[in-house]
Amino acid sequence: MGDLILKDVDGSHVCSTNTSGHSVVAMRIDGTSNLILHGARDKVIWQSFDHPTDTWVSGQTLN
Repeated sequence: MGDLILKDVDGSHVCSTNTSGHSVVAMRIDGTSNLILHGARDKVIWQSFDHPTDTWVSGQTLN
């Protein structure tokens, strides 16, 4: 268990999922480019579309 942490080429922190304490069993990118971390029984633990930055992707919805 832990966090997915993305870093820039210089090692600076870009973003993290803050999913420690959750049992993530799978990661996928769906057809709309949404990065999704799944738990047991396909439960969504974290998804990138819930955390928009400076870029919107066609088909993205805000929750």
